[in-house]
Amino acid sequence: MKIFTEDNKHRTLIAVSFLAGLILTAAAYETGMWFRDNYKFQNPFVPLIVPLEISPIVEEQKVISIPSTTPTPEVSPKKTSKMSKGDIVTRSLYPDFVQHIWLRESGRGSNAAGLAGYCAKKGMSNEFGFAVSVKHCFADFETSVRRLERWYEDNSALTDNQKLCRYNSGTASDSCAYLTLSFKDMN
Repeated sequence: MKIFTEDNKHRTLIAVSFLAGLILTAAAYETGMWFRDNYKFQNPFVPLIVPLEISPIVEEQKVISIPSTTPTPEVSPKKTSKMSKGDIVTRSLYPDFVQHIWLRESGRGSNAAGLAGYCAKKGMSNEFGFAVSVKHCFADFETSVRRLERWYEDNSALTDNQKLCRYNSGTASDSCAYLTLSFKDMN
């Protein structure tokens, strides 16, 4: 009895070819997935140089005066008492809201890691985790409090809890981990 007839040889060759094709397809797919995860194709229509300090946040700009070449008489500086950060928050329009975010985002300025530390190294401020994705830094602490007040007003249709949840997660809900001190639940 002959096992390998001409017809059986043909079927065996087709089966082996089919299995080899499946194996090669799977290997090509896995290689493609690995390449996609480890490399990024550059779009030829996008400029290679992109400014890093772009921020979509509009805030009041301080007026910078250029010194003139003619001397001006010096006026005695007014005695201004610089307010502490705590006083700025307490005197803000929405102190409870601002205080809540300040505590959770930077431990009232005690946590120098993350965006707060990044901005501090640049001589700027952002102890509220505002616009983290673009690494936005404010000129000073008071400016960041004023911007947070404006954010509060822009979301005036929400309750206070919904505002806090939206500030943290982007979703306006009545209950979220951000409302409590359970930091491990905030993922």
